[in-house]
Amino acid sequence: MLAKQEARAAGVDEAICLNEKGLLAEASMSNIFLVNDGILRTPGEESGILPGITREVVLELASQLGINTLEQDIRLDELFQTQEAFLTNSLMEIMPLTEIDGKPVGSGEPEPVTRRLMANYKKLVRPSRTNEQ
Repeated sequence: MLAKQEARAAGVDEAICLNEKGLLAEASMSNIFLVNDGILRTPGEESGILPGITREVVLELASQLGINTLEQDIRLDELFQTQEAFLTNSLMEIMPLTEIDGKPVGSGEPEPVTRRLMANYKKLVRPSRTNEQ
């Protein structure tokens, strides 16, 4: 919670947390994903993250959609060079990460892999209610 408080004090939504090796771990209240060349990457559980339910659903959904995924060590500088990034947790679901320290991530807008996962995640957790009426 201290990281979240520091983020709010700095006027940002989230704080990026590193593990004891200085590698990307997670955000203060969410898991983090990067996308480069269509490959979805996220720190593995051995990085010290709290494995979230939404994270697991996104990894499974990506697999179903044919998106290659890697759980691996990620250096902080890779976050600043990534084409796409997003955060996940149960409340915000999938939130595009469009800016870090005032610098745009990729184009500064949600990109294709992120948008595709967002749309399919929404279908999964909020199925159409038209058949219920």
